[in-house]
Amino acid sequence: RVIARMQSSSLRMSRMIEQILDLTRSRLADGLQLRPEPTDLRETITGIVEELRTAYPGQEIVVQCPAVIGNWDRDRLEQVFSNLIGNAVIYGDATRPVTVVVRQEDALVAVDIHNDGEPISEELQLVLFNPFRRGERDSRTAKTAGLGLGLYISNEIVRAHGGGLALRSNAAEGTTFRVTLTVAPPTPRTEVKP
Repeated sequence: RVIARMQSSSLRMSRMIEQILDLTRSRLADGLQLRPEPTDLRETITGIVEELRTAYPGQEIVVQCPAVIGNWDRDRLEQVFSNLIGNAVIYGDATRPVTVVVRQEDALVAVDIHNDGEPISEELQLVLFNPFRRGERDSRTAKTAGLGLGLYISNEIVRAHGGGLALRSNAAEGTTFRVTLTVAPPTPRTEVKP
């Protein structure tokens, strides 16, 4: 148990250091670097979902995703979807499923990550994608202590791909993050600066 806790702490510290480096790259250096290559979005998302199902066996996660191949940086997209789906699991209602729905229309792909539970306040929605902003409520686990950089970095990665990240959250509908990507951008952006 002690070794497992040490490994968990080490991984958490490593993630924090990577986030600080990503913040620095996005603001001061040459932007976030991408290595686009043909990537199967279904394979990327289902791999992350399987990891989360192992970590949170009591949480139902429903995925609807056709095979979608695009010219993306797989590692960076894994970072985005791991953050968004992980947040949906951690902050959502544990008795309701988290859903991940992928739709493609021509050259655009939309990925909706939805959870039910307490909505994000309108005030927080306005600044949630800023660095060092964390949710105003506690997660279901104490293991989520972080720097509040996950959504900021996810947004920067999606923007670097020429896409967008949007949020809809209210008491009636729950919370949905939508990632929009182009399947075959003519000239992929390799950097983005805020």
